[in-house]
Amino acid sequence: MGISKNNNEIQNFSDIVFVIGAGAHVPYGFPTSKGLTEKINKLALVIGDPYNLGYMRYPSDPEKQKLQSYKTELCIFMKNLNIIENENNDIDYLNKGLDNFIKKFKASGAPSIDEFLELHLNENDEKFKKIGKLVLSYLIFQSEKDSPIEHKSEWIHDIFIQKFMKTENMVDLFLKNPPKIFTFNYDNFFDKIILERIKYITKKNHKYALDETEKIITHIYGHINTRIYEEKEIKNLELLFTNSLNSLKIIPEDRNNDDLSEKIGKAIYNAKKVYFLGFGFDEENTTKVFKNIYNDSHREFLGSENELKFQTNKSICSTNFGLTINKINQLSSEIKNKYNINIDLNPKFIEEKDYIKTGIVNCLKLFEDIKPICKII
Repeated sequence: MGISKNNNEIQNFSDIVFVIGAGAHVPYGFPTSKGLTEKINKLALVIGDPYNLGYMRYPSDPEKQKLQSYKTELCIFMKNLNIIENENNDIDYLNKGLDNFIKKFKASGAPSIDEFLELHLNENDEKFKKIGKLVLSYLIFQSEKDSPIEHKSEWIHDIFIQKFMKTENMVDLFLKNPPKIFTFNYDNFFDKIILERIKYITKKNHKYALDETEKIITHIYGHINTRIYEEKEIKNLELLFTNSLNSLKIIPEDRNNDDLSEKIGKAIYNAKKVYFLGFGFDEENTTKVFKNIYNDSHREFLGSENELKFQTNKSICSTNFGLTINKINQLSSEIKNKYNINIDLNPKFIEEKDYIKTGIVNCLKLFEDIKPICKII
């Protein structure tokens, strides 16, 4: 990793890999998978209401006002996108269909919308799949729209903007040899910050910045694609959600596609620093990240009979958002035994006062105090 001796600026970003999960966006007001589940379950509070009540029924209950507004808009999008086919495209019929989806989701006890939709995919229920993707896209869009200006932990600004993209020269270096960023998030919040910075520094147009951003950030399971629009210029939400329905890959749909898994594996194998940010290490996603790490010249897979050793100067570390000490020890052991990879989940920081207070080792702490981003390995 090349770093200027004079100003500690990184000269080559391509040795760094970031794997981003939902926890990394929590400081910016975005929900985790569990949080999305809670948002969908809350819609059950307005089940049975006519679609067009708006704010009228709950004049003294802001939460129910907002939920009713969400439900009204979802029904309109279901009608305009022809989500549920019916002879007259009757919106009251669509409202009942949305209510049915919400009821079944809550009754299922599913921990995530992915798992709920997997159950209905097995039943070849395309209707539930479409409603689920629309609800997911809509709630994520609302999170992007409502994301607060003031944040508790601005790791994207403090690391990417200040350390990677502060000056014109740094942006030029960043774009010539960019880091590899893989995100399991559906939102475009991170993308848009990078995109807008490229536009601001280079003085080039939106398309140029979008093309450069797409080279840097890979969405593993698709995304809602708000990044294609100029800032605050999303006028055709029907088109946005149509694109989302086509883009989002719920977990079962993507299981048999190894192309992205091999891309991640190659990137991690060749990297010198790998940062897992807000990554939950669930079995499905962990397998996708680690199963195809290989030496490109030998095509031999780590963890196979022809086991390869990692580069001795490689550093793989992670935040431990929402993980107990027992879970950290379990994950470290499982990843080591299954993939022959040592990953530092920072258990020593569990006992620090700030961990006990906040429950997390956040991204800024990882970058600044534990594994500095600008320090040569």
